[in-house]
Amino acid sequence: MICKHCGYDVPNGIEYCTACGEPMPKRKEDETVEDVCAKEQETVLSKKEFNKHYVPYSVKLSLHAGAILSYFYTALSLYISIGVLILGKAGVTDIVLLVISVLLAILTAGFHIKKSLLCAVVITVIAGLFTIYSLVMAHQLTVVWLCAGILAIYGIHQNRKLWRAYQETGKLPPRVR
Repeated sequence: MICKHCGYDVPNGIEYCTACGEPMPKRKEDETVEDVCAKEQETVLSKKEFNKHYVPYSVKLSLHAGAILSYFYTALSLYISIGVLILGKAGVTDIVLLVISVLLAILTAGFHIKKSLLCAVVITVIAGLFTIYSLVMAHQLTVVWLCAGILAIYGIHQNRKLWRAYQETGKLPPRVR
């Protein structure tokens, strides 16, 4: 049986979940495992519960990896830009980097926390334009944000595809452990 509180697979006949300690629902003697599974399928899940238990790790990983790349590079860019400003040697490219860093940090929070596809697409477009700008103006190739945006778009797209399939059919995909 699956614990409704934590999602742990508890052996049949156990009264309390061995992972979280919550009481397990009583199964009637004539009720089969298939009947219990069918009842679980009938339960309507919230999007948060669905994401927690049924979205594959690879999809979650792409979202988190994109966010970590973006957060890291934003912090690095802010550190460099503010350092250059403090030293009084800021050029146009440094100010553009500072503005882009702040904008992309806000958008990263949007796709990471809210799973906003719009934020992920905007990050990718801005990152692509910034990559071209930095290559032409500063002779540097900065593709970290571009990679972060692409990872975010992939993860959000897959997440939405699974959610839409669940809403349309009512059938849950295989449970993620």
